[in-house]
Amino acid sequence: MSGVGLGGSSLCEFLCEVVFVRDVTDMYCRLLLAFAAYFGLGAYYNYSTYVASGADLIPYVSKFWLCFPSRILHDLLLPLTFSLL
Repeated sequence: MSGVGLGGSSLCEFLCEVVFVRDVTDMYCRLLLAFAAYFGLGAYYNYSTYVASGADLIPYVSKFWLCFPSRILHDLLLPLTFSLL
């Protein structure tokens, strides 16, 4: 496929290099950057919109992150208790 050249390679090859994960370390690095961007942009949004501070800067702190540990335990322990009965 001939595409727009970027440094001697086609656009398709360039996008494959940029978008697709080359190894596990690259995947973890991208995942960490995505979480950092989520929390950073969410904190900025909460600060600029609601003038939040402290724990209120964390995006969805009351809706998701406070309920997440108990929900995980509930989802893990409930099937275990039914399998023991």
